Amino acid sequence: MQINFYILSQHHQLMTFVCQLVQTALAKTDSSVLIVADSHELTAIDDALWAFEPTAFIPHEIYQTENDSQYAISPVLISDNHDFAKKFDGIVINLTATALLNSHAEKILEIIDPNPAKTEQGRQKYRQYQQYIQQVSQSFHQQHLSSITLKTFHIT
Repeated sequence: MQINFYILSQHHQLMTFVCQLVQTALAKTDSSVLIVADSHELTAIDDALWAFEPTAFIPHEIYQTENDSQYAISPVLISDNHDFAKKFDGIVINLTATALLNSHAEKILEIIDPNPAKTEQGRQKYRQYQQYIQQVSQSFHQQHLSSITLKTFHIT
């Protein structure tokens, strides 16, 4: 698993960057993308994905319950369901304040907005991932499994 932190500068809008990241992920991989966010952000993300480009849109669906059987037909899912996010095996863009420890994701992409509260949340998540990596690295090493990598990118 790979965990990437994207730290935005004041010049970048969060929703625009999320759409760019989704578009890049879809172009570079066959994996599905899950955007996990707080429930009050789902509509804004949905609107941003529909309106990202004037001549196209990013196909997506909102997934909120375990009974929602249509999620498999869309390459991009939006959800506030943390349990589903931990089970998801594609690329997860995590916009919540909670680190997704014990995830089955291929990649977790954390986007840190430049406001002070979000920056502090990002620092806390980074520390949580560091501690998690230290805990599981001993187990991975003993079992000869692949490791977890943690990277940071500053988007200016």
